[in-house]
Amino acid sequence: MKRTPKIHSLDDITELSEAYTHEGGKVEILHTSFSFIDDDFNGYAGQSPKRKFHLTVDDYNNLLQHIPDEGIYPEPPRDFTPAPECIGDYHIKRPSLVNYEETKEHGLIPRIVLDEVAALEMLSATPHPNIAKYHGCIVKRGRLVAIVLDKYTSTLEVRLKDPRPFDKKLFLNQIKSAIDRVHSFGLAHNDINPRNIMLDEADTAFLIDFGSCRPVGENLICAGTPGWMDEASMYSLSEQSHDLYAFSKLQEWVNNPTKDPQNIAYFNSCQQR
Repeated sequence: MKRTPKIHSLDDITELSEAYTHEGGKVEILHTSFSFIDDDFNGYAGQSPKRKFHLTVDDYNNLLQHIPDEGIYPEPPRDFTPAPECIGDYHIKRPSLVNYEETKEHGLIPRIVLDEVAALEMLSATPHPNIAKYHGCIVKRGRLVAIVLDKYTSTLEVRLKDPRPFDKKLFLNQIKSAIDRVHSFGLAHNDINPRNIMLDEADTAFLIDFGSCRPVGENLICAGTPGWMDEASMYSLSEQSHDLYAFSKLQEWVNNPTKDPQNIAYFNSCQQR
């Protein structure tokens, strides 16, 4: 029996992204990619030549294709922390499926999930006050389907638009401390940018999104966000210099948030390795 999604409104879509090409100074859209994960962690992905603004609920229901669990969810590693039975008001992080079509032949999505779990397991052994708190993983149908983390109030970008006073020096010290902790484990985050920093009600900063976090010198699957990457680096290997460069850009941006590197294009580069 074919499994079909049940999209009732545009708000049901989990991810939505347009891909562009730049030729001869002209920008043209290639396609719009989108994904949906339902309450039982069934995953769907689709593409359309239409602009995202022109897609309808019927388009989504017709174009979204069910993805087999093994295509997006890894088997749980031997040593991992199961999430508590009563999850409560936490952030349930599911895999990103918006690039499924481009990456499915290489099985990249399950590998990215396992990389993030490995990093979080290591970092949570000695918790840091400015690293997202990890509560374990959800397993369904014998697969690791989600990571459970504390939920935070706002992104850095949103907070800087708030007129309330903001202690930029304290904020930068907190993020630098989080980076130093990551580096102390021989790891590099490899994708530090404003979207990967959250704040709580007290303006405490938290470094999030460890999907590109790998031991130094290891191959990277996904890494970096345009505008926050050192153009002199290939980002093929995990390097702590990636984080130090991004932090230097962050220092500039926090003090002048209207200066938006490449309009903060919020996607990272997946390598087929």
